[in-house]
Amino acid sequence: MNNKHKIISHIIIGLLLFACGYILLNYTQLLYKVYYRYASAHDMYSAVRNFTGFLVQGALLLIVCIFFQKKMLVLILAVVALSAFVHLSYEQILGGYIDADVMSWLLSETRQATNALGEFLPAFVVTFIRVAALIILFIFSRKLLRPLIVSAQTTKQPSGLVAIVSSLAVVMVPGEMLRLVDLPQSNETSAYTLATHVLLATDPQRATVDGHLSMGKPLVNKIVWLVDESISAQGASIALTASVQHHRPVDFGEVSSMGNCSAPSNAALRWGVNVMKVSPRSDLRTVPPIWAYAKQAGYSTTLIDGQVSGAPQNMVWEPERALIDSFVPAKDGIDTDLKIAEKVNVLLNRPGLDFIYVVLRGAHYAYESNYPKNLLSSNSTLLQKYVEAIRYSKQGFFEALFLDVDRNQIAAIYTSDHGQHLEEGKVPHCTLQPSADEYSVPLLAFFPEQAWSYLKMPTDTDDLTGSHSQIFSTTLWLMGYDQRYAEENYDALLNMPTNRYVWFGRSFAPNSNTGIIELHTSDKFPMR
Repeated sequence: MNNKHKIISHIIIGLLLFACGYILLNYTQLLYKVYYRYASAHDMYSAVRNFTGFLVQGALLLIVCIFFQKKMLVLILAVVALSAFVHLSYEQILGGYIDADVMSWLLSETRQATNALGEFLPAFVVTFIRVAALIILFIFSRKLLRPLIVSAQTTKQPSGLVAIVSSLAVVMVPGEMLRLVDLPQSNETSAYTLATHVLLATDPQRATVDGHLSMGKPLVNKIVWLVDESISAQGASIALTASVQHHRPVDFGEVSSMGNCSAPSNAALRWGVNVMKVSPRSDLRTVPPIWAYAKQAGYSTTLIDGQVSGAPQNMVWEPERALIDSFVPAKDGIDTDLKIAEKVNVLLNRPGLDFIYVVLRGAHYAYESNYPKNLLSSNSTLLQKYVEAIRYSKQGFFEALFLDVDRNQIAAIYTSDHGQHLEEGKVPHCTLQPSADEYSVPLLAFFPEQAWSYLKMPTDTDDLTGSHSQIFSTTLWLMGYDQRYAEENYDALLNMPTNRYVWFGRSFAPNSNTGIIELHTSDKFPMR
């Protein structure tokens, strides 16, 4: 082979190696935004436009691989590898790709990172191998192409400042330029631009509660929302029913959560949803949250979170955070929930009006991490592990919660953020194609007799089709707000069926160019 043919073959092989690495890196995005746009949606314009965007970004990375000096290239490839790992891990576990809405959800779920690592370690290993493979392809491509393009004399190393500035430019500038023309961002750097925009986004100013609303005397002095983690209606029925019966709750059985992920579900509970008027263009960040209603009614507000040891989670942003009088991070190992019950008990025994929102540790996967190792054998079934996780987390919980308190002045509602789909090897919740089990949660209400007599409960609660959305309206009524106002602006109280099932996906707070949230409504239980 003469020298000319050798050069051509090296160029072809080098470009093919780079193309293989780039396709491996962006396969899912290319599939959805190019191939599917053309083959399924017959949208040639978008397919060509999106492909052009990926082509430009790929060309920029190729230029970096060829022309950047070795030290700078190592820095850039490290940045690329980290961004790729974030994207490909999501793809490996949940499918689909990360956009601004998904990134917002991911950042709100960072507290579960260690749980995810333990549960999906094989998937992370596969992702690591994929990332290593594509980086190797880029390096071999450089080895073939650089000697043909860059002369041996141009080996002067840039200063550290130039290297850092150039690297940051490669990471941030393409994404910013693509945002201006609304083109998709490729996976090698978009994790940083997406995260930056989500973190710098400002929460809109919330509306205030109308000071002229008709207010009556609160029915109770203490209102507690107990929002457990990953407890399904079936799991609660097996693990909790017998242990809580002597506390005399009304068991509403299975109700629907408003999300199959923790962050949207908790946020929807706090912010309240007008189930008959909510639309894909609604921005629930602008409505008065439950804290605002509580303060207007004279209640002190407390948020206790058993899943964090630092800042609030689940989309508790300013200015909502400013409405909470006391935030208590309470993460404290597998006995967290019992310790939280003791903290809440102190609040229930103090004078005055209190609204307390509690996020419990619950039974998030991996289930065996929620109880002592010697309680079950390692070959126990998934259901056995799950039930034991629930049972242990609530062992002595309600006894500690209600110890020496005046139950006539307390209304407590126990539910969970979402349910669980129990199947070996499958993601149990927050999937892209959810099952009804992911929305199936329990609801227990511990109300005093005067509240039940006002509510006029039906004799058989099995006839009720309940939803998380009814907790907000029922709580307003307990605080002394007019029942008609609560029902017209949110949902029916718990003594009636829900007016409409509403549930949200990852795109819960508008942060994309379209301003559209992922909203689903139905007269039937989600996914049934």
